[in-house]
Amino acid sequence: MGISPAIRVLFVDDNPDLCTVFSMLLEAIGGFSVSSCTSAAAARERISAEVPDAIISDYAMPVMNGIQFLREVKAIHPDIPFIILTGEDSKETAIDALNTGADFYQNKSEAIEIQIRDIAQKIRLLVSQRDAEEAIRRRDAILEAVTYAAERYLKGSVGDDDSAAILSRLGAATKTARVCMYHRHPAAPESLPICDLTASWSEDENIPDLPPCKWPREWFIRLSESPDLLIPESGISGLNEPGLPSGLHSILILSIRTEEMLWGYLVFLTTRPDLRRSALEIQTLRMASDLIGAAQYRRYIEDVYKSPVEEAMLGVFILSPTSFTYVNPRLCEILGYDREELFRMENPCSIIDPAEEEVFRDHIRMTLEGTDPSLHFESTGIRKDGRQVFLDIYLTTSFCENVPCIVGNVIDISDRREIQQSLRESEERCRLLAEQIEDLIMVIDTDFHLSYGNPAARRTFAHTSIREGMDIREALNGEEFRGFLEILSLAVRGEIVRTGTVLLSLPGTRKRWYDITITPLLKTEGRLSSVVVFFHDVSSRVQQEEEIRREGLAQIELNMEQFQILNDEIRNPLQVVRGYNLLQGGEYQEKIDEQLSIINGLIDKLDQAWVRSEKIHSFLLRHYRHGFFLETGPDR
Repeated sequence: MGISPAIRVLFVDDNPDLCTVFSMLLEAIGGFSVSSCTSAAAARERISAEVPDAIISDYAMPVMNGIQFLREVKAIHPDIPFIILTGEDSKETAIDALNTGADFYQNKSEAIEIQIRDIAQKIRLLVSQRDAEEAIRRRDAILEAVTYAAERYLKGSVGDDDSAAILSRLGAATKTARVCMYHRHPAAPESLPICDLTASWSEDENIPDLPPCKWPREWFIRLSESPDLLIPESGISGLNEPGLPSGLHSILILSIRTEEMLWGYLVFLTTRPDLRRSALEIQTLRMASDLIGAAQYRRYIEDVYKSPVEEAMLGVFILSPTSFTYVNPRLCEILGYDREELFRMENPCSIIDPAEEEVFRDHIRMTLEGTDPSLHFESTGIRKDGRQVFLDIYLTTSFCENVPCIVGNVIDISDRREIQQSLRESEERCRLLAEQIEDLIMVIDTDFHLSYGNPAARRTFAHTSIREGMDIREALNGEEFRGFLEILSLAVRGEIVRTGTVLLSLPGTRKRWYDITITPLLKTEGRLSSVVVFFHDVSSRVQQEEEIRREGLAQIELNMEQFQILNDEIRNPLQVVRGYNLLQGGEYQEKIDEQLSIINGLIDKLDQAWVRSEKIHSFLLRHYRHGFFLETGPDR
């Protein structure tokens, strides 16, 4: 098994020394390749040249901070794991970063070696999750396209419309710019590129096809030794073939052949620089070329049928009304039986969980009778060792020697089910946490209907008519809820709403102050579906702040009084001393007057300080006479 490639990390910080130290320490852990930039602008240029596997960015940077940089990156590359670093311990900044799309928010206060280990673990986790999700999505998409092709090719004759539909599904599943299928003239030697374009699909009609007559001879030699050929950008750029499409980053060529003959080629032209074909993807696409080759072979040899899916990654079976007549190795692997055991099985439906066996029988019956000649459903299988396996099953009708039969395609979706179960368990844990905490939690959709309120919220708003499914504006229509509803209206329209503090008057209690945080919930397509509103009771904090302000004003008044007293107590004796000095005269009279003038100047400064204190006192009384501001809205 090959060594996994290093995770490519981009580190962004305006401190060059920190960039160097961080890169060296993270690479020293092993498994990471780190590049660094000292500004968001430089990082953007780096990303446009090569998209990294993960990004770590400082928050406080000149020109563009980490969250602004995060927002730009996520707009173009929404799946890149992104970690924000900061030297501040700000709740508002953390919430803003997470709401903008950061996967983690890390404080720099810990020792750097601890930070590096923690960040390395988080990056591995994030990249692993992203790769697993992408692998599942692309594998499922390709397998669905292959299953679609199998259903049509195994039925028999395939027309031009079917071929175009098959190529469009393969192109969309593989994110390819253009897919072409060429048919080779049977009488032509394999070394001669005498081929006709039989079907094609393109996401951009401006991208021309690449017929075999324009291929270098070396490609044919390599295709004679291997069923597939992947040409990277470096292999394309050296070609000087006239008419070669520009902007290509890779070419994948699959031979369409059976053991007896080469029938043609399946060609995938890719223009995306970040798209790399994995061995697993190419092996899965081989299933499509195998299916096409089998269909060509079946048309060429009318009385012979050969399975196109012996090495397929999805299970395939042919079922007569009472027994299996064909199973491929993958189906045997999924169910844990060998072929002979499945062929001898008296009840083919016994591969299905007994609780679902009757439903499976009904599907078989409806397909054979033509009530529903093509069915797709999920079911629970039972392996030979008794363990359950979750199956995605496609059934369609066909004929074997003029006898109706069922052609089935089976995909093992146990891994997908485990992921779905983990998500459900995670949701349940979140719900249990919401049920236990004292903070108020409400989920409100974009039509202002209450989807969920935790027990604390239901208790607090028990005096209103609010209930789940109700328009919250009808229930909370009092003046005391006006500020909250203003914030909520902004949030459901998709605008960014920061934390606000509102005052609510609740029956039977004193007025309560709440910090409100609103978090958007997005659908898979990225559209806003609802918002989660958190109410945190901060009444004690507000009361303490008011007490501190009150004590501050009292201290200012005391200081002003002491200023006045000090002024009078110094200035009066000073005048007495000056009078005695005038009366006494003498050689030191002038020097004493000079020192008395200095002291008098200091007293004038005290007078000026008193005037400034009076102005400050008036300002505080004018603006804080109610104790504090009511802070709501997006501009807090």
